[in-house]
Order: sequence, then structure tokens, then C-alpha cells
Amino acid sequence: MNSTQFQRWMVVGLLVWGVRAQAAPISWSSFGEAATGDWHTATNWTPNQVPGAGDDVLITNQGVRVVLTNFTANLNSLLLSGPPTYTNQLVFSNWATYLQAITVAVGSNGLMTSANSYTNVDGTNRVYVLCSNLVIEAGGAIAPDRTGYRGTIYPANGPGGGVQ
Repeated sequence: MNSTQFQRWMVVGLLVWGVRAQAAPISWSSFGEAATGDWHTATNWTPNQVPGAGDDVLITNQGVRVVLTNFTANLNSLLLSGPPTYTNQLVFSNWATYLQAITVAVGSNGLMTSANSYTNVDGTNRVYVLCSNLVIEAGGAIAPDRTGYRGTIYPANGPGGGVQ
């Protein structure tokens, strides 16, 4: 290979390496009685696909409750916020559930919470977020309030202890 051919291949290689496909935002589209609320149901999203690795995810429509029942792909970003007078929730449903993204933003009227209080019989719930950048704006919250240990055999503990 002569130097001219080498230079051409270097330019082509740099162009291919430098051009990355940008993922289009994936937006929560379901609400109302028809919505399952399940993060992992493709028809709840626009376009009709579960968010995948590198995606930018938007949950910003009017008063939705999205239930996360398993871990997510490693997202680029997640924005959870709601319009005035509505709260959008991302609910973590069990101990093995977690959200992973480079950037997680909980905007105004956005709430991350856990599903229910737990007992020594039911298992556990938690809000588990793996990210590099976490932003919580005024009016946004990560609040598993009133979802503490409910108690069956042993006395209830924590905020929400004893609440069914």
C-alpha cells in the first residue's frame, strides 16, 4: 500500500469512527385506562420500542405512573417531569429493579418512588439509580415516603411502617 492509499484509508476510517448514530428520543406515550404503566411494554413508548442502550428517554406527559419491574438498559439520559398540577411517577417495583443512565434529571412534578412497603414475606422494594449525573430540580423528588417496612411477624419500622 502506498502513502496515498494509506491516507485515503485513514480518512475513511476516521470518518466512520467519528460518525455516530444519534438515538432519537424515546417518549412515554401511554396514559389513561389503556396504559399498562409497564416500562418494558413497547407500545407504551413512541416510537413503539422499549428504551435501549444510549437512548434519551422522556417521561413528560400528563400525570402518568410508569412502573419499572426490572433493570433498564444503560440509557444516555432520562428526564422525568410533569406539567403544572400533574405529577409523573417512576415507580421501582422490587429489589432487583434499577435505572441506569449517564444523566438522570427529575424535573418539576417528577417523582421517583418505590411500589409498596414490604414485609419479611413480600420481599423488598427500593429506589436504585446508577448514573454519573443526577439533577433534581425544584418541585422534583426521589421520595419512597410511606413505603417502609410494613410488618407481619415483627413490628413495623420506618416511615410508613404499619401502613397497608
